[in-house]
Amino acid sequence: MRCRTLAVLLFGMVLFAPPLRAEGTEPQTYFFWSASCPYSKAARTFLAAAQAKDPRLRIRDFEVDESVANTRLLGRLYERIGLPEFWVVPVVVVGQHVVIGYVDDETTGAEILSDVAECRKTGCKDALRDLIEEEGRVDEVVATAPATRVACERNSGQAIR
Repeated sequence: MRCRTLAVLLFGMVLFAPPLRAEGTEPQTYFFWSASCPYSKAARTFLAAAQAKDPRLRIRDFEVDESVANTRLLGRLYERIGLPEFWVVPVVVVGQHVVIGYVDDETTGAEILSDVAECRKTGCKDALRDLIEEEGRVDEVVATAPATRVACERNSGQAIR
C-alpha cells in the first residue's frame, strides 16, 4: 500500500509539474552598432544600463565600422530577414526578434526588453548562432566582405518577429 501511494504521488507530481523550460533559455542579445552613429550610442548606453540592472542579460556586440567580419555578419543577417539591400545600424536581435534603429529608451529600449522577457518566458530560437558559426575564419570573411557602407538609423519602424 505504501509503494502504491508513493507511485501515485510521483505520478501526480510528474503530471502536474510545471513544464520544464528549454535548455539555455536565457536569450543571447546581439547588438550591431557603429561608433559614428548617435543612435547606436544611445542604444549602447541603454543596453549597458539594462545589463547593469539585470546581470543575466547577455549582450554580444558587433561594431561594424572597424570590423569587416562584423559588417559581413550584419549583411548576412539582412539577407536572412529578406532585406539584402538594407544596411542600417543599430540593430538588436533577441531570439528571432529583430529591432532596427533606435528612437529612445521608452520605446525602442522597452521593445528590446520586452523581447528578452518573452524569450525568457517561452524560449526563443537563436536566429544568429548558426550564421556566426557559418562565418568561419576571419581570413575567409575578409575575402568576401561587402563594400557597402552601413547607414545610421533612428526610426524603429522595422521590427521583425
